[in-house]
Amino acid sequence: MVIISRIGGCIRIVFFLLLSCGICEAESVTIQWAQNPEQDIASYRLYYGVTSGNYTNQIDVLTTTATASGLAIDTKYFFAVTAFDTDGLESQKSTEIAYTVPTPTPTPTPT
Repeated sequence: MVIISRIGGCIRIVFFLLLSCGICEAESVTIQWAQNPEQDIASYRLYYGVTSGNYTNQIDVLTTTATASGLAIDTKYFFAVTAFDTDGLESQKSTEIAYTVPTPTPTPTPT
């Protein structure tokens, strides 16, 4: 759990569901986190990238779930979340989590 000093409350990040694509070269992961208990939260932003603390991608969402798509197989990604209040103030980033996209298991060909 991370205390958000500017807005207050907390954000917890947990992996919820991993979606994979059997034949394609890119993968997706869906991240879900606990809702911030503050009443004035307007949205969230998921940051991610391949270097810890250096997030080259972001996804803005109104809910506590975001899907990062186009991820490279066998690559480690780092994720953090912030919350925005109704005044547009952004919280500090949550504690970072890391995830390595696995190599998909090929589907056996029936004989």
